[in-house]
Parts: sequence; C-alpha cells; structure tokens
Amino acid sequence: MPSVSRSSVTILDDHWSVWRIIANAIYRMALLLVVSTLFISTLNSTSVVTIIRPDRIAMAADAKSIVGYRNGPVTLYICKIHESGNTFFAFSGMDQDDITGFSASVLAKRGEMLGMGIQVRAEKFAAEVKEPMLRSLQRQYRSAPREYGKIYGPIDNPVLEALFVGFEHDASVFTLVEVLRVEDAYGKPIGVSVRPLRGCPGNSCPTKEYPKVVYGGVRDEARAEYRRMGAIQDKRLNDDAATVQHLVGTEIAADPSRVAPPVAVLVIDSSGSRWRAEEKCGQDKKKPTNQPQRKPHP
Repeated sequence: MPSVSRSSVTILDDHWSVWRIIANAIYRMALLLVVSTLFISTLNSTSVVTIIRPDRIAMAADAKSIVGYRNGPVTLYICKIHESGNTFFAFSGMDQDDITGFSASVLAKRGEMLGMGIQVRAEKFAAEVKEPMLRSLQRQYRSAPREYGKIYGPIDNPVLEALFVGFEHDASVFTLVEVLRVEDAYGKPIGVSVRPLRGCPGNSCPTKEYPKVVYGGVRDEARAEYRRMGAIQDKRLNDDAATVQHLVGTEIAADPSRVAPPVAVLVIDSSGSRWRAEEKCGQDKKKPTNQPQRKPHP
C-alpha cells in the first residue's frame, strides 16, 4: 500500500484551505451584491407644483430622485414631467422598480395607443397600478423590512402621486391619482388602494374656483409660501410659471437633501406647450397639445 508523506498531506490541506477562503470570499461578495441590488432599484421622486386655470396650466418639478437605501442613497437627476400624446403627467413618490419591472411612466403611456382622453387615461392608470405596486412594495419589505417603514412614513402618506394634465376642446383638464399602501398589524404590505380621483371638469372637481394649485410630494413650506404670497399680493402671482418655479425653489431651500435644481417649468395652453426654464426636460419650442384623438380599436 503506497505511503503518503506528512509533508504532502500538509500541502494538500493548505491548498484546500486557500480554495475555501477564496470560495467563501466569492460567496460573501455575491451575497452582498444580491442584497444591495434588491433595494437599490427603486426610484423615489419629490416636489411637483401645478397651477391650473381654465385657459392655461403651469407645472414645475425639481430634478432630484433618490435610489437605494441599504448602503446609502444614490442621487439621480431626471425629468419628472412626461409627455404622451396630448397628455402630460408628473410623478412624486415611488415610481419605478427595476427588479419587479414596475414603471409608472410605462403604465401612464398605455392610454395613448388606445386614443383615450386625459381623465380616462388617469382612471386606467389608477386601476392598473395596484398590482405591480404591491409586488414592488412586498419585494422591498422582504429585502429590508426595517428600512421599509422609514422610507414611506405614516400609512396615510401616498406612496405615489400621479398628476395627469392637458387640454381638450380648448379647456384645461386634470386628474390627480393618489396611491396608498395597505399593511397588516406588523407593517407588512398586503394591498394597495387608490383615493377617489380628483379632477376637473366633472363631478370630482374640488371647487368651481380657479386657480387650482396641486402639490405632489411637497412639504408644508411650499403651501405656506403660497399663502404668504397671496397675503402680501406678491407680483409673481400674475405669472403662474414664475409662481410654481418659486414654490419648488422654496422646497429646495427648505430641504436640499430631498429637493434639488434644476427646476423644470412647463406651460400649457390651447396653442401648445413650452418649457419655461433651461433644463434637460424639454426644448424651447411649442408643441401642439390639442392633437386629434385616435378612435379606440373595436
């Protein structure tokens, strides 16, 4: 029976020890990558302010969005105002999840292919956002349950706000969709609900008075500043685009960790749309907004 020297056994043990160390290191790196990827995949946006009158709309949004929470937030600067046919929409809140494939903008654009009106598109979005949003929230809770509650705050805070605006028949139209999470007694997401839609024209129109100011993802600073401007009769109130830009700027000054320039400002009326501020969202030219509606396919 061949003999095996003690020195050769020691060498074999050393080799196996080295490979075990390497394999363990690779496993740890892969595990860290998976855990990080699970949470660094959601896009959270803030601060959209819109002033709506019967004959014109002014919308402003900051550019900062936050991605990821486990190993520290990652900042992206993106356009939060989207255009699809004769409809413009903006989001505040959790509007994208790369892991589950949830995308609020993709859902919002589906109505264009069917030739839907602005309010009908908002209703379709409200109906279709619940299931993919719930999958995303459940995934986030599984990957980081402690961080989950800190991210979204009180249960009555909308996890996503989507504002649809535009012009139809030479009159402004808007609908606000507010998406809420439903949780069990332990804070685990078990459902998604949508508040009754608010918009004009129609029975859900909040009041018959204009202008209407719609806030998305803002704190109390912008609302307080708008009231202050009214009390002192600030001259900027004569220019809705300047007003919404200033209100988003108020949010930036109050909390630059959440809200940051550049501020995109879009003005819409019956003649078209144009970007007011210099930023990457749009170009300084008019685009017609009263495009003919395509008839739905039978």
